[in-house]
Amino acid sequence: PEAGQALPRHCAPEGRHMPVKAQASGRPAAKKKSGGGVRSREAIVRSGAYSQDDTVPAVYATPVDPEKKERLQDEMMFGGVKGAKRGSSQSVVRPAAEEEELDRFDEVLQEIGERKSFLADMEAAGRAGQYRTIINNEVSMKIRELTAIDRQRTEELEAQLRETS
Repeated sequence: PEAGQALPRHCAPEGRHMPVKAQASGRPAAKKKSGGGVRSREAIVRSGAYSQDDTVPAVYATPVDPEKKERLQDEMMFGGVKGAKRGSSQSVVRPAAEEEELDRFDEVLQEIGERKSFLADMEAAGRAGQYRTIINNEVSMKIRELTAIDRQRTEELEAQLRETS
Protein backbone atom coordinates (compact mmCIF):
# COMPACT_ATOMS: atom_id res chain seq x y z
CA PRO A 1 0.00 0.00 0.00
CA GLU A 2 1.04 3.47 -0.73
CA ALA A 3 1.23 6.24 1.79
CA GLY A 4 -2.17 7.26 3.09
CA GLN A 5 -3.95 4.07 1.98
CA ALA A 6 -5.57 1.55 4.33
CA LEU A 7 -3.86 -1.74 5.04
CA PRO A 8 -5.21 -4.80 3.24
CA ARG A 9 -7.82 -6.82 5.16
CA HIS A 10 -6.35 -10.24 4.42
CA CYS A 11 -2.77 -11.27 3.77
CA ALA A 12 -1.51 -14.58 2.47
CA PRO A 13 0.98 -16.44 4.71
CA GLU A 14 3.82 -15.68 2.26
CA GLY A 15 3.11 -11.99 2.58
CA ARG A 16 1.50 -11.55 -0.88
CA HIS A 17 -1.67 -9.51 -0.91
CA MET A 18 -4.97 -11.28 -1.49
CA PRO A 19 -7.66 -9.41 -3.37
CA VAL A 20 -10.47 -8.11 -1.21
CA LYS A 21 -13.89 -9.35 -2.30
CA ALA A 22 -15.97 -6.51 -3.62
CA GLN A 23 -19.51 -6.26 -2.34
CA ALA A 24 -22.27 -6.77 -4.90
CA SER A 25 -24.01 -3.55 -4.03
CA GLY A 26 -22.98 -0.30 -2.49
CA ARG A 27 -24.80 -1.00 0.79
CA PRO A 28 -23.06 -2.59 3.79
CA ALA A 29 -23.59 -6.28 4.54
CA ALA A 30 -26.44 -7.09 6.92
CA LYS A 31 -25.30 -7.65 10.48
CA LYS A 32 -26.34 -10.73 12.40
CA LYS A 33 -28.52 -10.09 15.37
CA SER A 34 -26.54 -10.56 18.54
CA GLY A 35 -29.58 -11.83 20.40
CA GLY A 36 -29.08 -9.61 23.39
CA GLY A 37 -32.70 -9.97 24.45
CA VAL A 38 -34.77 -12.86 25.76
CA ARG A 39 -35.56 -15.56 23.21
CA SER A 40 -38.80 -17.49 23.23
CA ARG A 41 -38.79 -21.24 23.87
CA GLU A 42 -39.85 -21.86 20.26
CA ALA A 43 -36.86 -19.89 18.95
CA ILE A 44 -34.53 -21.93 21.16
CA VAL A 45 -36.05 -25.24 19.97
CA ARG A 46 -35.81 -24.08 16.33
CA SER A 47 -32.12 -23.24 16.81
CA GLY A 48 -31.46 -26.87 17.75
CA ALA A 49 -30.35 -26.22 21.32
CA TYR A 50 -32.34 -29.18 22.64
CA SER A 51 -31.30 -31.67 19.96
CA GLN A 52 -28.87 -34.37 21.04
CA ASP A 53 -26.08 -35.86 19.01
CA ASP A 54 -26.57 -39.43 17.88
CA THR A 55 -22.86 -40.15 18.27
CA VAL A 56 -21.62 -42.41 21.04
CA PRO A 57 -18.24 -41.59 22.63
CA ALA A 58 -15.56 -44.12 21.80
CA VAL A 59 -15.13 -44.84 25.52
CA TYR A 60 -18.62 -46.32 25.73
CA ALA A 61 -18.62 -47.90 22.30
CA THR A 62 -16.05 -50.55 23.21
CA PRO A 63 -16.81 -53.12 25.91
CA VAL A 64 -14.60 -53.02 28.99
CA ASP A 65 -12.26 -55.98 29.29
CA PRO A 66 -12.77 -57.50 32.79
CA GLU A 67 -9.08 -58.38 33.16
CA LYS A 68 -8.02 -54.84 32.24
CA LYS A 69 -10.62 -53.44 34.64
CA GLU A 70 -9.35 -55.63 37.50
CA ARG A 71 -5.73 -54.70 36.72
CA LEU A 72 -6.56 -50.99 36.82
CA GLN A 73 -8.53 -51.42 40.05
CA ASP A 74 -5.57 -53.21 41.63
CA GLU A 75 -3.27 -50.47 40.38
CA MET A 76 -5.45 -47.83 42.00
CA MET A 77 -5.91 -49.84 45.19
CA PHE A 78 -2.28 -50.77 45.76
CA GLY A 79 -0.65 -47.72 44.21
CA GLY A 80 0.89 -49.43 41.20
CA VAL A 81 2.63 -52.17 43.20
CA LYS A 82 3.33 -55.05 40.83
CA GLY A 83 2.54 -58.49 42.11
CA ALA A 84 -0.05 -57.25 44.59
CA LYS A 85 -3.27 -59.14 44.22
CA ARG A 86 -6.73 -58.62 45.60
CA GLY A 87 -7.14 -59.95 49.07
CA SER A 88 -3.46 -59.72 49.91
CA SER A 89 -2.85 -57.73 53.03
CA GLN A 90 -0.64 -54.69 52.57
CA SER A 91 -1.13 -53.39 56.09
CA VAL A 92 1.49 -53.80 58.78
CA VAL A 93 0.47 -56.01 61.69
CA ARG A 94 1.02 -54.13 64.94
CA PRO A 95 1.61 -55.73 68.28
CA ALA A 96 -1.31 -55.71 70.71
CA ALA A 97 0.55 -53.36 73.08
CA GLU A 98 0.50 -50.54 70.50
CA GLU A 99 -3.18 -50.99 69.76
CA GLU A 100 -4.11 -50.07 73.30
CA GLU A 101 -6.75 -47.42 72.91
CA LEU A 102 -6.34 -44.18 74.74
CA ASP A 103 -9.48 -43.11 76.50
CA ARG A 104 -11.08 -39.89 75.36
CA PHE A 105 -9.70 -37.92 78.31
CA ASP A 106 -6.09 -38.76 77.34
CA GLU A 107 -6.87 -38.10 73.66
CA VAL A 108 -8.12 -34.61 74.48
CA LEU A 109 -5.03 -33.95 76.61
CA GLN A 110 -2.85 -34.98 73.64
CA GLU A 111 -4.81 -32.68 71.32
CA ILE A 112 -4.27 -29.77 73.71
CA GLY A 113 -0.54 -30.54 73.78
CA GLU A 114 -0.44 -30.66 69.97
CA ARG A 115 -2.10 -27.28 69.72
CA LYS A 116 0.27 -25.74 72.25
CA SER A 117 3.31 -27.13 70.40
CA PHE A 118 1.89 -25.81 67.12
CA LEU A 119 1.51 -22.37 68.68
CA ALA A 120 5.09 -22.56 69.96
CA ASP A 121 6.28 -23.43 66.43
CA MET A 122 4.35 -20.49 65.02
CA GLU A 123 5.87 -18.18 67.65
CA ALA A 124 9.31 -19.35 66.55
CA ALA A 125 8.35 -18.58 62.94
CA GLY A 126 7.00 -15.16 63.94
CA ARG A 127 3.40 -15.96 62.94
CA ALA A 128 1.85 -16.61 66.37
CA GLY A 129 -0.43 -13.57 66.20
CA GLN A 130 -2.20 -15.09 63.22
CA TYR A 131 -3.04 -18.32 65.07
CA ARG A 132 -3.12 -17.41 68.78
CA THR A 133 -6.85 -16.66 69.07
CA ILE A 134 -7.83 -19.72 67.02
CA ILE A 135 -5.63 -22.05 69.08
CA ASN A 136 -6.75 -20.51 72.39
CA ASN A 137 -10.39 -20.98 71.40
CA GLU A 138 -9.75 -24.61 70.44
CA VAL A 139 -7.89 -25.26 73.70
CA SER A 140 -10.73 -23.75 75.74
CA MET A 141 -13.22 -25.99 73.88
CA LYS A 142 -11.03 -29.00 74.68
CA ILE A 143 -10.88 -27.99 78.33
CA ARG A 144 -14.68 -27.79 78.41
CA GLU A 145 -14.76 -31.27 76.91
CA LEU A 146 -12.35 -32.48 79.61
CA THR A 147 -14.56 -31.07 82.37
CA ALA A 148 -17.62 -32.76 80.85
CA ILE A 149 -15.76 -36.10 80.70
CA ASP A 150 -14.57 -35.64 84.28
CA ARG A 151 -18.09 -34.81 85.46
CA GLN A 152 -19.47 -37.90 83.71
CA ARG A 153 -16.78 -40.15 85.19
CA THR A 154 -17.41 -38.74 88.66
CA GLU A 155 -21.13 -39.46 88.35
CA GLU A 156 -20.39 -43.03 87.19
CA LEU A 157 -18.00 -43.62 90.12
CA GLU A 158 -20.52 -42.21 92.60
CA ALA A 159 -23.20 -44.49 91.15
CA GLN A 160 -20.88 -47.53 91.48
CA LEU A 161 -20.05 -46.56 95.07
CA ARG A 162 -23.74 -46.27 95.94
CA GLU A 163 -24.41 -49.69 94.43
CA THR A 164 -21.61 -51.38 96.36
CA SER A 165 -22.53 -49.77 99.71
